[in-house]
Amino acid sequence: MTEPYNLSPAAVTFDGATPRALAFGDVYFHSESGLTEARHVFLGGVGAPDLWADRQHTVIAETGFGAGLNFLATWDLWRRTAAPGSFLHVISVEGYPLSRADLARALAPWRELAPLTSALIDAYPPPVAGFHPLSFDNGRVRLTLLFGEAAAALAELSARVDAWYLDGFAPDRNPEMWRDEVMAEIARLSAPTARLASFTVAGEVRRRLIAHGFAVEKAPGFGPKRECLRSLFQGPSATRDPRPWFAPPPSLSGKVAVIGGGIAGLMAASALADLGRQVTLHEAADDVAAAASGNPAAVVEPWLDRGGNAVARTHVAAYLHLLRRYGGWGPQVWQPCGIVRLLGDEAARQQGALLAADRLLPADHLRYLDAADAAAAAGIALDQPALHLPHAGLARPKALAAQATTKVEVRRRSEIAALREIDGGWTLLDPSGAEVDRAEVVVMAAALATARLAPLPFAFQARAGEITFLPPFAGIADLRAVLMFNGYLTPAVDVEGGKAHVLGATFDVVSPDNPVSLKGDAAARNLRALGKALPHLTLPDPATLKGRAQVRATTTDHLAILGGVPDMDHYAASYAGLRQGKRGPYPSARYRPGLYIMTGLGARGFLTAPLLAEALAAQVSGLPMPLERAAMDAFHPARFWVREVKRSAG
Repeated sequence: MTEPYNLSPAAVTFDGATPRALAFGDVYFHSESGLTEARHVFLGGVGAPDLWADRQHTVIAETGFGAGLNFLATWDLWRRTAAPGSFLHVISVEGYPLSRADLARALAPWRELAPLTSALIDAYPPPVAGFHPLSFDNGRVRLTLLFGEAAAALAELSARVDAWYLDGFAPDRNPEMWRDEVMAEIARLSAPTARLASFTVAGEVRRRLIAHGFAVEKAPGFGPKRECLRSLFQGPSATRDPRPWFAPPPSLSGKVAVIGGGIAGLMAASALADLGRQVTLHEAADDVAAAASGNPAAVVEPWLDRGGNAVARTHVAAYLHLLRRYGGWGPQVWQPCGIVRLLGDEAARQQGALLAADRLLPADHLRYLDAADAAAAAGIALDQPALHLPHAGLARPKALAAQATTKVEVRRRSEIAALREIDGGWTLLDPSGAEVDRAEVVVMAAALATARLAPLPFAFQARAGEITFLPPFAGIADLRAVLMFNGYLTPAVDVEGGKAHVLGATFDVVSPDNPVSLKGDAAARNLRALGKALPHLTLPDPATLKGRAQVRATTTDHLAILGGVPDMDHYAASYAGLRQGKRGPYPSARYRPGLYIMTGLGARGFLTAPLLAEALAAQVSGLPMPLERAAMDAFHPARFWVREVKRSAG
């Protein structure tokens, strides 16, 4: 996918209540008959509700989300007919997303769908290129929107699709949606005997489907359209992965044990439990959300990268996802107070202006402000311009932990010192060697302690982060947004029974084996950074201030570690040819059965953990991935080993 981040919303006009796309000269649907037509052509075309009668997880994909009417019709029928404990996963591609206002107007005629429509509009993401996972009905209904060009977006998708809706504008109006590259991706993603339905019976579409393994038949159409299309996939299995060393592990059922109660473990446990998995969370400390995830407030802002690659898009998607995830847990978890990032010198100002001009986020999420407007946004005196992120803010770790563990068994003071592989799973052992738990799947999310549990093809870099608590005083007491500089300062929050601003944070490299405590000068260093940003302040004596120090696990490329734990004996034996630059063919990667890892989130854990946890849960369960394939490769636990081997060949 090479689109700019921020896509232009679709240009739509309305003929009465019927929405029409100006770019294609075609209607999305007719306001009088659109819902009935969707039920006949698409739901009837794939055999719903029989489609999901015997499935716990049903995956439906669509080309052309439009106004979401097909999704709403499917959700409506599914919630009335699906078995308890089952899940619906819908994936929909859209190259020209509607604005939220146009979406609401287009769906207004369907009053019987009003509650579902309202939920969709509330969750609907801004028109930013990439993957956007949404969740409804307490997690039982998932919608992943792929905003971007169809073939490119589908090429980055990992899924096994049970049924397809082909609903782009008519082939003569929008030929790009129906071209051969799109059909090839549809075939790659189709499960055996996947069903397909479309309003069009155009000969070119039928010939392309047949060429890619679909048996095609015509069926009675709707209204003035005499025929529609129904199809069954009978083609070969998916083609070989071009990067087999990053091929995903097989999915596994059964109980899951998550080791580590920081933000990574909390979100992993929550995401797995939301998919109906039995999850036990083990935390060595007295409570979860301790250590590096235990500060009184966590500053969360987007990680903006002008590179335009899959990882950069994923970090933008992670930010938009956490706004929905944390925001859905209420004000006790999420305080969207905004962030004002100071641009203190000319280089920073130029970079800030470029970030705003590049539209990495929509205009209402990212603004360049002059000094006066920056001061107004922050609530205190400022003398320099800034970037303003009005929807960013503070997460409250303890309240977040309570929400994340509502469906999870939590075992505190449960130190896991070793893992022993047994037939069909793993035994978790405490430091004395006694058995603590058994599970078919183990997720290691214990930061630096993870390295003691399994041999891993990488090394952590430990970073000590030390924060300082400032009592409110003249010049900062009225701060209402997080102030970012070469550090950060929060509005006053609850700290040890009182109110204090959190000032931070150092980021010192320390030994992973002896990650040491406060250095003694942390408060002074944090105050120096604040004084440089706001030189008019009279700062307190650092010796009078309290603080907190913890250690974060980071990686040398500053990206998280996510996915199945690779079998390195297999890697060494199977991919030795990479050292000589051989192109293969190579077999698919092998993994330690049922062993997964999610760690190395560093200082961005509260930003990335919600979305990465969804990806981990999907991989464990064999469900559609909410991340692009290229991003999953970039987070793969074996990436450092592969890079080193390829580098030696160079």
